[in-house]
Amino acid sequence: MKFLSGHSFENGETDLPRGIGNYLDVVRFMAAMSVFLGHAAGHYFTDGFLWRFGQYLQTAVMLFFVLSGFVIAYVLDCREHDAAVYVRKRLARLYSVVLPALLLTAVCDAIGQHHNPDLYFEGPWSYPRDGQPLHYISTLFLLNQTWLAPNMEPGINTPFWSLSFEAFYYALIGLAVFASGSFRALSILLVSLLAGPAVLGLFPIWLLGFGLYHLSRRWVLPAFPGALAAVLGLVLLLSSPMLRASLPNLASDLVHREAFIADYVDGLAFALHLYGMMSLERWTSRMLGPWKSPIRWFSSLTFPLYLFHRPLIQLFAAIPIAEPSAWTQRIYLLAGTLLVIVIVGRRCVPWKTSLDRGLRTLQRRVASQSV
Repeated sequence: MKFLSGHSFENGETDLPRGIGNYLDVVRFMAAMSVFLGHAAGHYFTDGFLWRFGQYLQTAVMLFFVLSGFVIAYVLDCREHDAAVYVRKRLARLYSVVLPALLLTAVCDAIGQHHNPDLYFEGPWSYPRDGQPLHYISTLFLLNQTWLAPNMEPGINTPFWSLSFEAFYYALIGLAVFASGSFRALSILLVSLLAGPAVLGLFPIWLLGFGLYHLSRRWVLPAFPGALAAVLGLVLLLSSPMLRASLPNLASDLVHREAFIADYVDGLAFALHLYGMMSLERWTSRMLGPWKSPIRWFSSLTFPLYLFHRPLIQLFAAIPIAEPSAWTQRIYLLAGTLLVIVIVGRRCVPWKTSLDRGLRTLQRRVASQSV
């Protein structure tokens, strides 16, 4: 399968075929919207009228993991053949959103707690009264889900949990690709020990996307079986709430995830769907090609939407204009959250460029001093 240039993916990071690239942009944005609406469905926020989205919260994150593995496989194969470039690009992508998200969380939580502390400390979520500086520091270094510091998300911003997972996956695959000999084995072992079983437990789901890219380079299904695979994977994903209810839970102090088996089912289902969709690239290109510009615009908001929404919906609920069941409050909360995300999130693209430029300058200075 030849990958053609000309399409921006993951905030301008990669170039993929127009059809599959546009489709993945749509999927990423829809997954982020599902997480946003699923969290906004809470009784304290919109009185549960969006409750069905809440059933797909974990499913959406598994989609992100598979997509992330797929994209990293692509950039390593086609664009980032140097360890310094790989590290710089990963840091720029993460921290262009992580830094403003941490600041936004601190500001929103401070204002919200001042106006309505009970909403933060007496709600159904676990909001620690003490130790927040440590939570912010561990999250800043993306260590908030290691087994030495589990569940250390900043404030009310629980979606940060998955960022720690992805950061370790970036590091592990980078070491596997760029390191060699005994240093590679030792460094992978040390990073794995730091990550712990909770992070490593979902690594194979991320690797599904990584392997899927390489499989698609060698063999793509014909159109008809590809369409069947895409439909079957989609049906499994849509059935995720029912499957999760029927699959056994594996409660463990090490993994911290009872729905461990269901996570793998979701990951496999999406990998099957995505593999099938690759055989329909011409169809998706015709269908989505005319919408390329708006798709790219919305896709650029995916990462900010994921990391900004949780403290914002809490803040709009802490300073309400009506009861959660009132449509005025629902519109106020949903529209207000999205408006802030658009205003701040659109700035993350130039911030990423500036951060990448700054890191490149730093790398050059370090390299020149070491010569």
